[in-house]
Amino acid sequence: MTLPISAKQMEVLNAFRAFAEEHGRTPSVRELAKLLGRAPSTIHQFLTTLEERGIFVNDEGAHGWRIAEADAAPTARAVAPEVVQVPLLGRIAAGRPIEAVADGSESVAVARSIAREGTFALQVRGNSMIDDHVLDGDLVLIQPQDSVDDGDIAVALLDDGGATLKRIYRERGGAHGGKIRLQPANAEMQPIYVDHVTIQGKVVGLIRDLR
Repeated sequence: MTLPISAKQMEVLNAFRAFAEEHGRTPSVRELAKLLGRAPSTIHQFLTTLEERGIFVNDEGAHGWRIAEADAAPTARAVAPEVVQVPLLGRIAAGRPIEAVADGSESVAVARSIAREGTFALQVRGNSMIDDHVLDGDLVLIQPQDSVDDGDIAVALLDDGGATLKRIYRERGGAHGGKIRLQPANAEMQPIYVDHVTIQGKVVGLIRDLR
């Protein structure tokens, strides 16, 4: 699952770019921390996370950080990946079903390569997907579609109107043959078996505040 960058990580990226454009060289961690009013250790954590996502490269040294898309020359412009705003439509349960609130009053910045037409975000409530590294408070990016493959993580709307985030499986035999299994990723929780669900979308990304 691809992880887009959060708004706070984008703030660091944009500050890095602005410093490089103004000074003709990349900033040190301390210079970037001073510019943003944050501790150097916090900035280093942001840069390391962005390096893991292929956005930054660390060539070591005080001014060794650079944006991966930029030319290696110190005067090169550091170009941030293009981002778009996707609506945050409320909460989704990773536990017992709850209602997904669709107010659309907030939005989240994500890389355009992740967000297709119609992509929206939901905030996770509960711990049933922790073994898939989906934690309480995370934001999941949802691509609207009315069907998914077995094993996909999806937003499932139940007949009672509740919505839940689970892996979807179609049972083809045994005691639950013909039913749909909503499988949690938590060894302490049992699957939910239903006769019918309405698939509202597939999880295509995740955003987590790492501070």
